[in-house]
Amino acid sequence: MTRRFLPLPLLVFIFLSHLAFGQEQTEQPKWTEKKLGTVIILAEKAAKKHKWLQAIRYGEEIFSAVQALNHYTDARYIQQLKNLNVYYDNAGRLKEVAPRIMRAYDLSKTHLGKAHETTSVSRKLLFKVFISNKKYMEAIPLVQESLSLLGDNKPDDFKKLSYLKQLHSLYGITDQLQQQEHTLLRLLKINNRFVGNNAKDNLEIIKDLARNYCLQRKAPEFNLLMAIYDLNYDC
Repeated sequence: MTRRFLPLPLLVFIFLSHLAFGQEQTEQPKWTEKKLGTVIILAEKAAKKHKWLQAIRYGEEIFSAVQALNHYTDARYIQQLKNLNVYYDNAGRLKEVAPRIMRAYDLSKTHLGKAHETTSVSRKLLFKVFISNKKYMEAIPLVQESLSLLGDNKPDDFKKLSYLKQLHSLYGITDQLQQQEHTLLRLLKINNRFVGNNAKDNLEIIKDLARNYCLQRKAPEFNLLMAIYDLNYDC
């Protein structure tokens, strides 16, 4: 029986066809929008149950998916990146993702605006990172930005008290005495709206302001403060 061989051009064609088919199989996208949506739901469910390690695992998958789908400036991606950072924070592992927190804040501020809730959360996380790393100078602009978003009303005045106390401490740590003085005067003014202009309810603020005047060697301002509140402290 005579064995017939396929012509060489036909063999080449079959080989290349198999090769192309194999490449098509391997180049199928790993991530799709549908699969991404499924993993997002799984991450959210894990977070609701406070299963932070599980939420982190799903969150990392989401992070990989966004890279594959090239959705870096997509609002949903920015929100998911923020969520992943929150999972790490709740797991006590915030320092591990410090660069991502900075990225989440920058992206949120640029594409969503500094008043957006996602930006607000990322700003708070970044503040925590700066404080834990003793980067006090870097933390100050974040508090200032939060203050700039508040209005002139009673609910916002309560929030201002908290932010001004943070600024007061940060200016003290960084030896910015003049800025600390202005912050304490502003803090005293707002606190007066709630408790009245008396020494007892403003004593801690007054003592800090008196200490500040002493450090700056502002004797006239110190003496006036003592006279207004009928106090007798030595500078």
